[in-house]
Amino acid sequence: MVRKIHSERIIKIPKGVEVWIKSRKVRVKGPRGELRKDFNHLDCDMRMIDGGRSLKLEVWFGRTKALACMRTVTSHVQNMITGVTKVRQTNKQTNKQAPLLDDHQGGAISKASPSA
Repeated sequence: MVRKIHSERIIKIPKGVEVWIKSRKVRVKGPRGELRKDFNHLDCDMRMIDGGRSLKLEVWFGRTKALACMRTVTSHVQNMITGVTKVRQTNKQTNKQAPLLDDHQGGAISKASPSA
């Protein structure tokens, strides 16, 4: 197996979004709320650069799995940023409530009428 000596990815942080990192725990705060995610199980370095406007992820001597995890972390953080900045749009015509998992409308449990 070949190890790549150094690999890095940089995520730009848009205006209006704040990101905090402490021991691989990421907190993203924006106009639509706050999200937190813990990446302690991964072996990568995370730090803020450019005065807090970019997030840098680094993996040293990583194998294929570690490099794939770095891409996954990048995607998670980008999705967290999207989640606190953009409004989720739904189609008004198909916006129906999904049935709950414990909703017994399939006939398995029915309400019995009181018998006399």
